[in-house]
Amino acid sequence: MGIITQAVASETGARIIGICDTPAELFQDLAQQLGLPAGECYFDYFGLNHLGWVREVYFDGKPQMERLWKAPEKLGAVYRHDLFDADFLQKLRMLPTEYLFYYYRPETAAQNLRKAGTTRGAAVERLNAGLFAELARPGVDRLRVYEDYLSARNASYMQLETGVLPRHRFPRGRCQRAMTR
Repeated sequence: MGIITQAVASETGARIIGICDTPAELFQDLAQQLGLPAGECYFDYFGLNHLGWVREVYFDGKPQMERLWKAPEKLGAVYRHDLFDADFLQKLRMLPTEYLFYYYRPETAAQNLRKAGTTRGAAVERLNAGLFAELARPGVDRLRVYEDYLSARNASYMQLETGVLPRHRFPRGRCQRAMTR
């Protein structure tokens, strides 16, 4: 996001702000595990961009995280991938953003990438090639093709590094098949 924001600003002179949606996604997933409406919660979050932690969630002015600390099965389910052990999170007493997987578990990420024999960049390149090939076909439903592409790209996020499919599944279309080849 930062690179794109910088490129748009420097090439066009536009005044632009790039915002990472990682904290907002963590808030949504956390509220879901707590059975609370995210829009009515206050999240005590600190950090910068992708590097951040949730210390507490307040609903109606009352702290809610203790409920998660007592339910380890819900702790792991906060994340869309298998990123952190419940024991680790209980000791940390904060919920890190998903990008901190690379900080807390760098050996695991590197090992999984070596085992996969490819990179996220190469996977996205294959997805993009699949997208353009599909869009070039006459009579294709372009909106459906693009939606399949987005679903496949979202589903592939952190898949190689974690070595597992995401918990929240997306429809499997032609572009997703291009990712797994």
